[in-house]
Amino acid sequence: MKTKIPLLVLEDEVEQRQALVNWLKQLKFPDFVFQPIFEAGTESRAETILSEEQIEFLLLDNKIPESPGLKPSFRGADLIGKLRKNGFKYPILMLTGQTTAPKGNQESDIVGDPLTDYVSKTAGYELLGARLLSLLKSYESSLEARLKIGNWYFSPGKGILEPVEGGREVSLAGKLSDLLFYLYKKRGKPASLGELQENVWNYSGSAETHTPQTHVYRLRELLEQEQDRKSPKILQTVGKKGYCLNPYPA
Repeated sequence: MKTKIPLLVLEDEVEQRQALVNWLKQLKFPDFVFQPIFEAGTESRAETILSEEQIEFLLLDNKIPESPGLKPSFRGADLIGKLRKNGFKYPILMLTGQTTAPKGNQESDIVGDPLTDYVSKTAGYELLGARLLSLLKSYESSLEARLKIGNWYFSPGKGILEPVEGGREVSLAGKLSDLLFYLYKKRGKPASLGELQENVWNYSGSAETHTPQTHVYRLRELLEQEQDRKSPKILQTVGKKGYCLNPYPA
């Protein structure tokens, strides 16, 4: 199971942007795939896409035009500062010709932000891929993550589920959030009852308890469509191996 990451490439040079997009489509990470990939050539176009689409990774050039017809300028760091101020919490990677962190007119969030990084354009695709993967792993393991599971967005830091199509959010009380986050990080691999007892509840794996099963039942009531609860598509039972999470059911 690979996590699908909607990504936006902001680069004004058409050939460079297309080369990046083609490379990203061929990129093979064990646990992630960039899909879909959106493209923008100006800051204004990027802001439109960010407002209309669910973008979960931004890859941008440091030197970009503000709008069509204007010359590119070093606006990347300023745009990052603006996005962070407006609540964009997903990973951002900037391509730059500099060897130090780019600075803008506003306070840059690059230095000291674990979800923002930069890489030199001359570094090559191997290093670029490594930085992309590092940011993805940092984000997914952080409490700031907003993870898509079925028809929901799950925010482990807040312990809530939000409907993808909009609507009332649901609070995950007690250990429900911890259990869901643990299963998500297993990436489709089953977790036994003993493993869940030890890692979510801090019980001995041999302890007699039905607590994990009860919490799985409650999560299924929330995550699964009513017609799927007898044969779950998202939170599945895997023989005698335990439970596994499939965030992208067919």
